[in-house]
Amino acid sequence: MIVGFDAASGEPRQLSASGQHLLGIAQGGVFTLQSTESSVTLRHLDPAGSVVWERKLTTASSFLRVEGVVATPSGGGIFVGRSEGTVDFGDRVIDNPTQQSLNLVFEIDRAGATQWAFTHPGYYTDHVALTEQGDILLAGRLDVRDDGTESFLSLATPAGIVRTHRIGGVADQDIMGLAASTDGLAWVQVSSYGGEDQPDPVLRIGEHEFEEAGTYLFGIVP
Repeated sequence: MIVGFDAASGEPRQLSASGQHLLGIAQGGVFTLQSTESSVTLRHLDPAGSVVWERKLTTASSFLRVEGVVATPSGGGIFVGRSEGTVDFGDRVIDNPTQQSLNLVFEIDRAGATQWAFTHPGYYTDHVALTEQGDILLAGRLDVRDDGTESFLSLATPAGIVRTHRIGGVADQDIMGLAASTDGLAWVQVSSYGGEDQPDPVLRIGEHEFEEAGTYLFGIVP
């Protein structure tokens, strides 16, 4: 359930039914999420709780998730998630015959139509942001190794990934936050933990190495 508060009276008002979860802020409302193992229902609700649009994504596999969204200037949203099977968007299908985990990136416009969608390999993508130039920033966990995990920051367009920065080291690296600033930087908050007893750097990004576990904030030219 999502509850809002009236700006004039301060009284609470139920915006959505039970089972819906807040996914992100939309232009003029919120994006909500309601999911099962094999389906995800996305909604754009206006400030009164009325449904602007509703979309249901389905898969024959037992794993489908939508993890994050960023509002677009035109009134839609760019969503990120992942699936282990072919995904039916209702107005298009993304095929996944190998049934391997694929990251999904897609835009739904202000009318509720899918504008574009692409997939990319990796463990998961759960952060998305937009630059002032309209480029897409993606971040999450890249893969799993025997001695830890790596994370990533990617620059993308609706056609796919342009380039990727790896965030590695002997420790586990998790992306905790992502934002784009007006000066063109992508700000990434990384939590690095474990690996302190290893001889190699706990965290490595580009030419920079760090010996101690902790939380770091990087400004990266994407």
